[in-house]
Amino acid sequence: MSRIELSAQASADLLVAFAFYEEEASLFDAQRFLFAAVSTINTLATFPGLGAIYEPRPRLRKWRVPQFPYQILYLEMADGVRVFRIVHQARNIREIL
Repeated sequence: MSRIELSAQASADLLVAFAFYEEEASLFDAQRFLFAAVSTINTLATFPGLGAIYEPRPRLRKWRVPQFPYQILYLEMADGVRVFRIVHQARNIREIL
């Protein structure tokens, strides 16, 4: 099984996005988001080379959460991934790094 490390900020990002969907949409949509994000992270842990390299930081990769406007920023490790952030696509990635 591939290893997944979630930074404290990535965990907070998940909670903030979940709360947003729960408040602005529904609990169902919040759960759909969480399931999509966790499924995507599991896929990235198994296939860490999937994500595009984020050019300003060549070790950092990014991959979109299906059906939601969020990107997962992560580092590829020998035995899995370290999720650095989970950010809305409208955010300027350079400003949050």
